[in-house]
Amino acid sequence: MTRCFVAIDLDERIKDRVFELQQKIAESSLKLVKKENLHITLKFLGEVPEDKVHGVVKRLESIKLPRFDTEVMGMGAFPDINYIRVVWLGIRDDSQLVELAKAVDEGLYDFTHDDQIRSQSERQATGFSSHLTIARVKSKPSALREVILQNKDIFIGKQRVERFSLKKSILLSKGPIYEDLSVFTLA
Repeated sequence: MTRCFVAIDLDERIKDRVFELQQKIAESSLKLVKKENLHITLKFLGEVPEDKVHGVVKRLESIKLPRFDTEVMGMGAFPDINYIRVVWLGIRDDSQLVELAKAVDEGLYDFTHDDQIRSQSERQATGFSSHLTIARVKSKPSALREVILQNKDIFIGKQRVERFSLKKSILLSKGPIYEDLSVFTLA
Protein backbone atom coordinates (compact mmCIF):
# COMPACT_ATOMS: atom_id res chain seq x y z
CA MET A 1 0.00 0.00 0.00
CA THR A 2 1.14 3.51 -0.82
CA ARG A 3 -0.24 6.55 1.04
CA CYS A 4 -1.02 9.05 -1.74
CA PHE A 5 -2.40 12.50 -2.40
CA VAL A 6 -2.61 14.92 -5.34
CA ALA A 7 -1.09 18.36 -4.78
CA ILE A 8 0.36 21.57 -6.16
CA ASP A 9 3.88 22.41 -5.05
CA LEU A 10 4.70 25.97 -4.06
CA ASP A 11 7.54 27.92 -5.57
CA GLU A 12 10.52 28.72 -3.34
CA ARG A 13 9.62 32.40 -3.00
CA ILE A 14 6.20 31.52 -1.54
CA LYS A 15 7.74 28.83 0.70
CA ASP A 16 10.26 31.38 2.03
CA ARG A 17 7.49 33.89 2.86
CA VAL A 18 5.39 31.19 4.55
CA PHE A 19 8.43 30.02 6.54
CA GLU A 20 9.02 33.61 7.75
CA LEU A 21 5.40 33.78 8.90
CA GLN A 22 5.66 30.39 10.61
CA GLN A 23 8.62 31.64 12.64
CA LYS A 24 6.45 34.52 13.90
CA ILE A 25 3.73 32.17 15.14
CA ALA A 26 6.01 29.38 16.36
CA GLU A 27 5.34 28.14 19.87
CA SER A 28 5.50 24.77 21.59
CA SER A 29 1.76 24.18 21.16
CA LEU A 30 2.11 24.12 17.35
CA LYS A 31 3.59 21.59 14.97
CA LEU A 32 4.70 23.64 11.99
CA VAL A 33 4.60 22.11 8.52
CA LYS A 34 8.19 21.78 7.31
CA LYS A 35 9.14 24.23 4.59
CA GLU A 36 9.91 21.43 2.11
CA ASN A 37 6.45 19.90 2.74
CA LEU A 38 4.37 23.01 2.07
CA HIS A 39 1.83 22.33 -0.70
CA ILE A 40 -1.81 22.78 -1.70
CA THR A 41 -3.68 19.48 -1.50
CA LEU A 42 -6.11 18.85 -4.35
CA LYS A 43 -7.21 15.39 -3.18
CA PHE A 44 -6.16 12.99 -0.45
CA LEU A 45 -6.35 9.37 -1.57
CA GLY A 46 -5.03 7.56 1.50
CA GLU A 47 -3.61 4.05 1.27
CA VAL A 48 -3.60 2.95 -2.37
CA PRO A 49 -2.83 -0.65 -3.34
CA GLU A 50 0.46 -0.82 -5.29
CA ASP A 51 -1.30 -2.35 -8.32
CA LYS A 52 -3.69 0.65 -8.52
CA VAL A 53 -1.10 3.47 -8.54
CA HIS A 54 -0.48 3.17 -12.31
CA GLY A 55 -4.24 3.54 -12.89
CA VAL A 56 -4.28 6.72 -10.84
CA VAL A 57 -1.39 8.11 -12.90
CA LYS A 58 -3.17 7.30 -16.17
CA ARG A 59 -6.34 9.06 -15.04
CA LEU A 60 -4.45 12.15 -13.89
CA GLU A 61 -2.55 12.29 -17.20
CA SER A 62 -5.89 12.79 -18.96
CA ILE A 63 -6.53 16.14 -17.21
CA LYS A 64 -5.98 18.93 -19.72
CA LEU A 65 -6.50 22.33 -18.14
CA PRO A 66 -4.65 25.62 -18.70
CA ARG A 67 -1.98 27.05 -16.42
CA PHE A 68 -3.18 29.74 -14.07
CA ASP A 69 -2.12 32.23 -11.41
CA THR A 70 -3.18 32.06 -7.81
CA GLU A 71 -2.48 34.14 -4.72
CA VAL A 72 -1.68 32.91 -1.23
CA MET A 73 -3.17 35.28 1.30
CA GLY A 74 -5.17 35.52 4.50
CA MET A 75 -4.70 33.41 7.62
CA GLY A 76 -7.44 31.32 9.18
CA ALA A 77 -8.16 28.19 11.19
CA PHE A 78 -10.04 24.91 11.01
CA PRO A 79 -12.56 24.11 12.28
CA ASP A 80 -12.93 27.76 13.38
CA ILE A 81 -11.17 30.63 15.15
CA ASN A 82 -12.55 29.63 18.56
CA TYR A 83 -11.43 26.00 18.38
CA ILE A 84 -8.19 25.91 16.39
CA ARG A 85 -6.86 22.53 15.21
CA VAL A 86 -5.22 23.65 11.94
CA VAL A 87 -3.73 27.02 10.91
CA TRP A 88 -3.96 27.74 7.19
CA LEU A 89 -3.36 30.37 4.55
CA GLY A 90 -6.07 31.01 2.00
CA ILE A 91 -6.01 30.96 -1.78
CA ARG A 92 -7.49 33.97 -3.55
CA ASP A 93 -9.00 33.93 -7.04
CA ASP A 94 -9.20 30.19 -6.74
CA SER A 95 -11.82 29.39 -9.41
CA GLN A 96 -9.24 27.70 -11.65
CA LEU A 97 -7.80 25.88 -8.64
CA VAL A 98 -11.29 24.64 -7.78
CA GLU A 99 -11.74 23.58 -11.42
CA LEU A 100 -8.49 21.59 -11.24
CA ALA A 101 -9.52 19.96 -7.94
CA LYS A 102 -12.89 19.07 -9.48
CA ALA A 103 -11.18 17.55 -12.53
CA VAL A 104 -8.94 15.48 -10.24
CA ASP A 105 -11.93 14.37 -8.17
CA GLU A 106 -14.00 13.47 -11.24
CA GLY A 107 -11.06 11.78 -12.95
CA LEU A 108 -10.52 9.58 -9.91
CA TYR A 109 -14.20 9.03 -9.06
CA ASP A 110 -14.35 5.36 -10.08
CA PHE A 111 -10.99 4.77 -8.49
CA THR A 112 -11.88 6.39 -5.18
CA HIS A 113 -15.12 4.43 -5.03
CA ASP A 114 -13.24 1.13 -5.20
CA ASP A 115 -14.08 -0.89 -2.08
CA GLN A 116 -10.40 -1.14 -1.08
CA ILE A 117 -9.97 2.60 -0.59
CA ARG A 118 -13.51 3.95 -0.22
CA SER A 119 -13.14 4.84 3.47
CA GLN A 120 -10.19 7.20 2.90
CA SER A 121 -11.62 9.03 -0.11
CA GLU A 122 -14.94 9.61 1.67
CA ARG A 123 -13.12 11.99 4.02
CA GLN A 124 -13.15 14.56 1.22
CA ALA A 125 -16.87 14.12 0.55
CA THR A 126 -17.61 17.54 2.03
CA GLY A 127 -15.96 19.24 -0.96
CA PHE A 128 -12.76 21.04 -1.80
CA SER A 129 -11.56 23.90 0.37
CA SER A 130 -8.56 25.65 -1.16
CA HIS A 131 -5.99 26.35 1.52
CA LEU A 132 -2.38 25.84 2.52
CA THR A 133 -1.88 24.18 5.92
CA ILE A 134 1.00 25.80 7.80
CA ALA A 135 0.58 24.37 11.33
CA ARG A 136 -1.34 21.86 13.41
CA VAL A 137 -2.24 22.44 17.05
CA LYS A 138 -0.81 19.96 19.59
CA SER A 139 -2.15 21.71 22.71
CA LYS A 140 -4.03 24.90 23.49
CA PRO A 141 -1.94 27.77 22.05
CA SER A 142 -1.49 30.93 24.07
CA ALA A 143 -2.18 33.83 21.69
CA LEU A 144 -2.83 32.08 18.39
CA ARG A 145 -6.37 33.40 17.98
CA GLU A 146 -5.13 37.00 18.14
CA VAL A 147 -2.26 36.28 15.71
CA ILE A 148 -4.68 34.75 13.20
CA LEU A 149 -7.03 37.72 13.48
CA GLN A 150 -4.10 40.13 13.03
CA ASN A 151 -3.02 38.26 9.87
CA LYS A 152 -6.45 37.52 8.38
CA ASP A 153 -5.61 39.71 5.35
CA ILE A 154 -1.88 38.99 5.04
CA PHE A 155 -0.57 38.75 1.47
CA ILE A 156 2.08 36.06 0.94
CA GLY A 157 2.46 36.16 -2.83
CA LYS A 158 1.30 35.23 -6.30
CA GLN A 159 2.28 32.03 -8.06
CA ARG A 160 1.91 30.60 -11.53
CA VAL A 161 0.52 27.05 -11.33
CA GLU A 162 1.99 25.05 -14.20
CA ARG A 163 1.86 21.49 -12.84
CA PHE A 164 0.44 19.23 -10.18
CA SER A 165 1.71 15.96 -8.71
CA LEU A 166 0.70 12.58 -7.42
CA LYS A 167 2.66 12.31 -4.19
CA LYS A 168 3.60 9.50 -1.88
CA SER A 169 3.58 10.22 1.85
CA ILE A 170 5.97 8.26 4.05
CA LEU A 171 5.04 8.67 7.71
CA LEU A 172 8.01 8.75 10.10
CA SER A 173 8.29 9.64 13.79
CA LYS A 174 10.09 12.89 12.87
CA GLY A 175 7.29 13.81 10.44
CA PRO A 176 6.20 12.89 6.92
CA ILE A 177 8.39 12.79 3.84
CA TYR A 178 6.75 13.44 0.49
CA GLU A 179 7.96 12.03 -2.83
CA ASP A 180 6.61 12.71 -6.30
CA LEU A 181 5.28 9.56 -7.95
CA SER A 182 4.35 11.49 -11.09
CA VAL A 183 4.18 15.15 -12.18
CA PHE A 184 1.51 16.41 -14.62
CA THR A 185 1.98 19.57 -16.67
CA LEU A 186 -0.93 21.91 -17.31
CA ALA A 187 -1.53 23.09 -20.89
